[in-house]
Amino acid sequence: MNAQEFEKHEKSVLTYLEMLLEKKGMQDLPAEIFADMLVELYLRFEQLLFLSILQELDDDKFEMFQNFMQSEHSREESLKFLTQNSDNLDEIIRRTMREFESVYLSAEGP
Repeated sequence: MNAQEFEKHEKSVLTYLEMLLEKKGMQDLPAEIFADMLVELYLRFEQLLFLSILQELDDDKFEMFQNFMQSEHSREESLKFLTQNSDNLDEIIRRTMREFESVYLSAEGP
């Protein structure tokens, strides 16, 4: 996956998360609070996606990831590594979105 494709996925995830916030009735909040909630939700989604991708790696790619993690990397670099080494990223993202939506919408509160 190249940088352009990764950016496209990020934009679609942000749009999706905005929709989830609206489904929870948060659309009338002040813009700054809505934006803060969106960032927090994005970080939660990203963690779940990270784990979902990690679970799908075959043994060789998992070992590559372990070696990669021997040195310090940013969250973005780690996620980029995983997305570049995932064979079915689109399906993993769709499945993670469904799982995240189910949990988020069934939870009490924002």
